[in-house]
Amino acid sequence: MNLSDSAKLIKVFCNNALSDKLSKIEKSCVSKSSCNLRAIFSKFGVNKTILKASIELQDITSQIYIINHAVGILLSLPYILEQNEKILSLSLGAGNTGKQFDLETNLKIAEFKFIRWQNKSNTIRQNSTFKDFFYLAESTKRKHKYLYLTELDRPLKFLMGKRKLESVMSKNNQLLKEFRNKYNDKFIEISEYYKYKKNSVSIVDISTIVPDLSSVF
Repeated sequence: MNLSDSAKLIKVFCNNALSDKLSKIEKSCVSKSSCNLRAIFSKFGVNKTILKASIELQDITSQIYIINHAVGILLSLPYILEQNEKILSLSLGAGNTGKQFDLETNLKIAEFKFIRWQNKSNTIRQNSTFKDFFYLAESTKRKHKYLYLTELDRPLKFLMGKRKLESVMSKNNQLLKEFRNKYNDKFIEISEYYKYKKNSVSIVDISTIVPDLSSVF
């Protein structure tokens, strides 16, 4: 099975509503014995071919986030660098691979997020966005600080919302420790900290600057 065939099978299986489909399968399996399961599997298209296709795609797609991040940054650089601005440090891989920020120049430090926000749960995206905002806002570097995002209304709604900071940082012990060491319990909700620091970081919709991104996001 080639990747194209695998992708088509998975697309049909998900049908743009995987959570709903899995919920229906869960309910269908309740109170059923093993002799009833094959009929349920057949109804919903559950078989070893789907599993094989999914595993083959997973081997490839595990690197997709890194590709998105790297290519997105590279396409953006010609549009965000000023005429006499020079790159001092660039991090294209997962995380910052030992570097403090995605980009540092003689004029600015910056973090990038090339993501499509979902209609429902965005918890992981929100947590990651806050982490980038925090480290930019708290940096002592005397340079312009930029957080380049996409679909700007979604992350701004989060930053100005009432989600508890304890929840936002609950999966990142190091971040929580650094935040509490600096502010203790001064801020409870995300909006409180954002309002305190929002003038420290320029949050920019990168898709409005880079033509190659405008058709993607």
